[in-house]
Amino acid sequence: MAVQPHPYAGDNNNPVDAVNNEILLLSGREVGALLEDQEIEILRVVRLAYEAHARHETALPCSILLRFPADDRNRVIALPAYLGNSFNIAGIKWISSFPNNQYWTAHEPSVGRNHTELTADRSA
Repeated sequence: MAVQPHPYAGDNNNPVDAVNNEILLLSGREVGALLEDQEIEILRVVRLAYEAHARHETALPCSILLRFPADDRNRVIALPAYLGNSFNIAGIKWISSFPNNQYWTAHEPSVGRNHTELTADRSA
């Protein structure tokens, strides 16, 4: 099966324009609205990303952990990545790990679940 180019590669309507150094910030609610009813497209694009990774067209350096002095429980984790080929995009995932903070679990269950719960779900 031939790999199709990413549908947004080279698209002038793409909300992130690296040439003009624009950054788009989205709230959890906005992300949820954008992804709603897009399961088939999400799976297709994720498959393309995994195929690009299998062809060594990605860069996934080690995680960077920010630990706080005198606080070994809480941390912020940075996960930078580059996805090449027709995607040609770089980004970073920030994970703030504050296990005692239950605000996100109660107020944004679709996108901001407690880190411990997410880890448990992924390990199940």
